[in-house]
Amino acid sequence: MGMLLCLAVILSAAENAVVPVLPLGIKPGLSNIAIMAALIYFDGKSALTLAAMKSGFVFLTRSVMAGLMSLSGGIISAIVMLVLFKKTKSSLILTSVLGAVAHNLAQLLCSALITQSSYTLWYYPVLILTGTAAGALTGVVLSVVMPYLKNHFRKEWK
Repeated sequence: MGMLLCLAVILSAAENAVVPVLPLGIKPGLSNIAIMAALIYFDGKSALTLAAMKSGFVFLTRSVMAGLMSLSGGIISAIVMLVLFKKTKSSLILTSVLGAVAHNLAQLLCSALITQSSYTLWYYPVLILTGTAAGALTGVVLSVVMPYLKNHFRKEWK
């Protein structure tokens, strides 16, 4: 879990270095690779714990608002991915895509609650498209690195 938290934090920090060149709210979501690996190699509780710990890092390094957005998106995304991957046996890519879309929706709902305005929800169609692309990218990257990750864990992945 420590290694996965480190991976999530490094990927999150790398994304923040790229964010200024991307439009508002659009990020690749590569730190979800670590969350999905926790889901695969450990369990749902570990994935949720890792999502919360990653959000704690965001609270400490960015701001309370960024931390709340990270926590809302991370927890909902982890729950969606848990249900899809563990309960329905969905593919990594589909799980990642729907996790990304759920992450975006949770963040927009959190933003709407904080600002007490529903206008932020108008941005959701944009985030569905970008979340689908980012989720697919994350799922593909995870599929590629899984053979290397399994060497660090004792559970065999199919």
